[in-house]
Amino acid sequence: MTLVEYRTRLRVLQFIQLIDHSPAGLTSAAFKSGFGSYSQCHRSFLAEFGCGPREFLYSGIREQMDQIFEPVDE
Repeated sequence: MTLVEYRTRLRVLQFIQLIDHSPAGLTSAAFKSGFGSYSQCHRSFLAEFGCGPREFLYSGIREQMDQIFEPVDE
């Protein structure tokens, strides 16, 4: 993974955290997480997850991923 890919992944994860923990809209969260535009955020999100942010957050895909990647208790 290159530095640019790593930075983009961190931005996408920060975008998800902002959506989870603040009433910010998608565009506002994209700017706050370091993207220059919502479309840039959307392209990066699509590359990481294979779907757009709205689909991931509001159509049940996230819940499916949460079940698959549920943390294991030690």
